[in-house]
Amino acid sequence: MKRVGIISTAVLSLLLGASAVAYAQQEQQGEEQKQQKEASQA
Repeated sequence: MKRVGIISTAVLSLLLGASAVAYAQQEQQGEEQKQQKEASQA
C-alpha cells in the first residue's frame, strides 16, 4: 500500500512539472509573437 502512495506522488509530481514547462514555453512563444507583431507595425 505504501508503494501505491509513492508511485501516485511521483506521477503527480511529473505531471505538475510537465505542465509548468509547457506553460512557460507557451508564454515565451506568446511574447516572441507579440514582439514580432510590434516590430512589423513600426
